[in-house]
Amino acid sequence: DRITTSNLCVADRTGTLTFSKNGPSDGHRISSSDIESIEVQGITLTDLLDRHEFHKVDLLKMDIEGAEALVFKSASTWLEKIRWAIV
Repeated sequence: DRITTSNLCVADRTGTLTFSKNGPSDGHRISSSDIESIEVQGITLTDLLDRHEFHKVDLLKMDIEGAEALVFKSASTWLEKIRWAIV
């Protein structure tokens, strides 16, 4: 009851995103390329917190494969709700 998981890609926008496995590393990334890619549902962290009506979060764990800058662009709208974050 106190833990919530979501099968979503946290990103800088909400909607369908192209997620590809191309490039110099084995990491995945949001891309406009359709080579070796799949479509995933993306969501901003603000929208995710609002969807679940989270007003405060004790611990937020993110493994976002280099997309930190995209997510933290909108930090002013959600960061005050997070007590601890592991990135």
